Amino acid sequence: MANYDDLRDAIVDDDADLVKSMLDAGAYASACDEEGTSLLHWAVQEASGEIVELLVEAGADVNEPCYPTHLANACGDGNLPMVQTLVDLGAALDLGAPLHTAAAYGHDHIVGYLLDQGADVNGRDHEGRTPLFFAAMHGDELVARVLLARGADREARDYDGRRSVDEARDAEAESPNSYASLIALLG
Repeated sequence: MANYDDLRDAIVDDDADLVKSMLDAGAYASACDEEGTSLLHWAVQEASGEIVELLVEAGADVNEPCYPTHLANACGDGNLPMVQTLVDLGAALDLGAPLHTAAAYGHDHIVGYLLDQGADVNGRDHEGRTPLFFAAMHGDELVARVLLARGADREARDYDGRRSVDEARDAEAESPNSYASLIALLG
């Protein structure tokens, strides 16, 4: 039976045939290394949706407890095909703040897709921030417009009482980028 390193190498090489044969021979699809990195993590980061599907069919959990979640990782990478694969395989839209991650990285196409799939436009992270806060922090007016058009609450406050416009103002003070139009949009 294949060990973790052999299966990880086949995943990183995007060799679906070898991954399938190793899984068919009894390799453990949910294996993790000594640092807790799962095979599914490697597949989401390095391989195709086909390999992710093979691992999930063999027992890997798309919602395994890891941070960031596999879906949030794919959102941060801007990898829409992988995001679609994970959602199709049952990745939870409300686990690990994938919409917040897509907003933070400026991936408006993924923001739109997640919203189309039912993600909560006003969902909150562990600090009470909505995805609009992340668009504001990073000065992304396009993502902010997408979120607002889909019902984002510009008056939402985090657990410290701050609004997204406060984040945009803070970011403007720390950055040479112009946030004026974003602040006007949010304010």
